Amino acid sequence: MAVKRPLPAATFAKALRSLETGGLSHNGVMAEIRELLTAGASATELRDILLGRELIEPLSVQARAEILSILNGAMLRERQRAAAAEKPDTLQDAVTSPEGSSATAPQSLAGPELAQPLTESSALARIAALEAALAAARTALEAERKTTRDATRAAAQAAADNLVTLETARARADQAAADAEHFRTEAQSLHDSLGERDATFTQMRLSLAKREAQLAALSKEHAEMSSALEARLPKPHWPVPRRH
Repeated sequence: MAVKRPLPAATFAKALRSLETGGLSHNGVMAEIRELLTAGASATELRDILLGRELIEPLSVQARAEILSILNGAMLRERQRAAAAEKPDTLQDAVTSPEGSSATAPQSLAGPELAQPLTESSALARIAALEAALAAARTALEAERKTTRDATRAAAQAAADNLVTLETARARADQAAADAEHFRTEAQSLHDSLGERDATFTQMRLSLAKREAQLAALSKEHAEMSSALEARLPKPHWPVPRRH
């Protein structure tokens, strides 16, 4: 049973992925592309695959330029082989022409030569159109990336501003809470001081009342003692002076 080989297009796409991922070296990928072309792969088809893939995942400038150079050279050789294959048929038509005149042969020979530039022009126009489409797609992609970057940057800046605002509000709230706690502590200290002062004043009033009671008792006792002492002492008899 013959071994089923993968299609050249699939092999070429796999080689491009290997170049991007590092599965194959640069020289290895170029050698594989040359082997595909030598085996009969269509350079035009491979070039279309490359340009289509460039719209999604662009290659490096060096790799793209080298691959395009290989494919363009293969396309030129394909056109040259096609032109060479058409020349014998043209000569045969000129020989078997009913007119058989010498003027007919040059006119028939001129047909493919005039048609060849038109084919090359069409190919070049197609290449130019694809390259223009690729350039436009890259421009649109770059514009979209720039828009995305700007939007991401604006969102990040807005998030940063919101974070700064939130942090500022949180700092103010923390400061307000700290001030409130400080004022509460001071108020509690003043309340405790007033309570201590009131207690001191009450103690002083009690002490003064006690002393006043003691003084009143002492005054009463002194008065009683003075009365008892006066009662116990004899009254003095002062002589009455005589009148002359």
